[in-house]
Amino acid sequence: MHRPITHLSSGQDLSARVRAGELPAYVEREKDRTELRPALAAAANGEQPPVRLVLITGASLAGKTRTAIEAMRAELPTWRLLIPRSARSLAQLLTAGFGLRHIVVWLNEIQEFLRENEGVERLNRLLDLPTGPIVLLATLSSDAEEALRDTAGWWLLQRAAHRIMLQRRPPRDDFERELARGRSLDDPWIAEALSKIGDRYGIAEWLGAGPQLVPRPRRLAL
Repeated sequence: MHRPITHLSSGQDLSARVRAGELPAYVEREKDRTELRPALAAAANGEQPPVRLVLITGASLAGKTRTAIEAMRAELPTWRLLIPRSARSLAQLLTAGFGLRHIVVWLNEIQEFLRENEGVERLNRLLDLPTGPIVLLATLSSDAEEALRDTAGWWLLQRAAHRIMLQRRPPRDDFERELARGRSLDDPWIAEALSKIGDRYGIAEWLGAGPQLVPRPRRLAL
């Protein structure tokens, strides 16, 4: 995830809290509440398919990774977490017959895995397992998805049982609900974001310093 801003406009310095690993409070996204969590709950209840790919897409700083983490913690708190470091390591687990039931396979920025030799083949093999429940929880930026178009990796993504698209600034009604939840939180980061985003930016975008990092044009005196 993007590290949160460390200095607020009030002058408050949150650097120590960031170094300690603290994150801003999570403002539940509408797409999380209405689409992502129900998808994970269905897996927890043993509904078909036994192995499901849940894909979260959207632009950078839309909040994909944090949303995935919070939904997983809420709906699958007792499941084990598997983070395959490579296609080869996943193949070794599959070959060894390692028990994968009630496991979340974490595929943050899944495009990196799909670009590996045999990455697509290994994930297809995993999706074809007859027993579960298993969830492949993946994130993918819009730019990376477009770069994969018409490749084997792109076709694998079409197997996603659920595709949730997050926006930096969602539709008005959804955004108003998210803002209301944010106002109920006692968190300095969230308070800063709510005071700054105006009608242009999203909460996650501001907390990740997206607007602050955009170069501002300089006026040259000639």
